[in-house]
Amino acid sequence: MKTLIEPLEDGNTRIRIPIEFRYDNGRKRIYFPEMPDVHLQINEPLATGIARAYRWQELLDNGEYDSPEALAEALGVHTSYVRRFLRLALLAPPIVDAIFAGKAPWTLSLTKLDTTLPYSWKEQMELFGML
Repeated sequence: MKTLIEPLEDGNTRIRIPIEFRYDNGRKRIYFPEMPDVHLQINEPLATGIARAYRWQELLDNGEYDSPEALAEALGVHTSYVRRFLRLALLAPPIVDAIFAGKAPWTLSLTKLDTTLPYSWKEQMELFGML
């Protein structure tokens, strides 16, 4: 799988993860359009949370919503729920790659990521034992 990392003119970085959500026997599964025959054993709740975080961050970046509070109101959820997921958009790209490649430690979960996440990607990698 190829994560697309694109530097933006304003100094930010856009990270795109090419995935699709499909239903398989009543369960939502993650598929990779670039690799149609690959079925990975990935942590689906975590992968879904990251995909949701990137989508919500995109909605905020594009100005469709002016704040996490406005987004939460539109989604009908509490602001703290939106903010917890938005933190996942700050994960280091190698961690995101490992999660979507099915190579992240199974101890890495949404619950574990619900703690204070260091801003430094290097510190994140150290925290999750991926250095």
